[in-house]
Amino acid sequence: MMSMNKYRSFNFYTALRQTKNVLDYFKKMLENRLNGPIFADYGSLKETVLLKDKHFYYGGYLAALSSYPILYKIDDKMIFDAMLAKTAAITSIKILDNIDDVHYNKSDSVDSQVKHLQAFTSKHFEMPRAKEFYDRAENSCYEIARWVYQIASKDLPQSSPTWKIYLEDFQRYIDGQIKSMNAKKDLNEDRPTIKDYIQKINEKSVGRIWIDIDFCLLEQSLGRLTDEELYVIQKVRKAVDFLFKGCNIYDDVADLEEDLSMNIMNSVVLLGLDRGYIDEDDVHLDKKKLFVKLKQSGAIDETVQLGDVLFLEGIKPLEKTEKISGLVDLSALIQNAKILRAFAIRKWMFREKSASSFLNTMKSFSDHKRFRIPESVIKYQSYI
Repeated sequence: MMSMNKYRSFNFYTALRQTKNVLDYFKKMLENRLNGPIFADYGSLKETVLLKDKHFYYGGYLAALSSYPILYKIDDKMIFDAMLAKTAAITSIKILDNIDDVHYNKSDSVDSQVKHLQAFTSKHFEMPRAKEFYDRAENSCYEIARWVYQIASKDLPQSSPTWKIYLEDFQRYIDGQIKSMNAKKDLNEDRPTIKDYIQKINEKSVGRIWIDIDFCLLEQSLGRLTDEELYVIQKVRKAVDFLFKGCNIYDDVADLEEDLSMNIMNSVVLLGLDRGYIDEDDVHLDKKKLFVKLKQSGAIDETVQLGDVLFLEGIKPLEKTEKISGLVDLSALIQNAKILRAFAIRKWMFREKSASSFLNTMKSFSDHKRFRIPESVIKYQSYI
């Protein structure tokens, strides 16, 4: 946040105070609004590790870094609401991800994702009946999603441009979540390729819906948007989508051991297969042996570079639009992108404690024009 202080849209002390206010308010919402018999309360969600406080703390701070550059010309109440909605969105998504990863088969997971979409986007939502604990936990997730809907949809007609974008992108996100469920070792007939991951599975990225919340609040405040303003919104939406998709890939690197233990074929494994670093027989190796083979072959390093390909694609629209936009502080959003990259890759650095992981994290803040990516990885740009 200190590194953002040099931009016109961002004041460190104002943003820090606002973030603390948002987090305090959100925590009270969790404590006070999840107490009905059909919900799992805040304490139970924490006890079962379906939710950790750090999940919404991360959400609140990252929301500040992205909402101020877009909404800094609007009043503080709008920025507060945008940050609150984004914090709620990430929290709801994280809880459902944890439930689906551990406790459901694919059919149940698909059903929960469809209900999640309705909770985020529908005017009328009927909370399912809940007898078991995990049913109540799922309802808590839907209730938190309703808070996002209430903030984002306020005073916006169904025909408004930003609301249409919001609905479209949530559908895209849920479709990506459902497609990602095929990335399992035991689903050989549906096993995706790295091309499938880039073109379909990575649509589970939250980048578009993350930034759409800001746009909905922007239109609520400004009223009718001009063609130029809509053009800038579309460019920023495209940029943030690529930035978050790159972060998904960095997350795969950081979470590789955990994913392998749950039989999840993430992008590191899929890239290793495509590059010939491992073969089909290797997929069924003991998870520790497979991890070592992926690491020693260079598959992990190349997966980070694949994330960089998407990261750089996200920077391009921001740079091209920077000169014509008086609406959004695009220079601050570029800095936000660099912070986001470092944040996503940090887990790998902490886990590996190696020179390469440290340098890759520090590279986030260097001049992105100096990123060097080999042709063997750049070729995957054709799948974007």
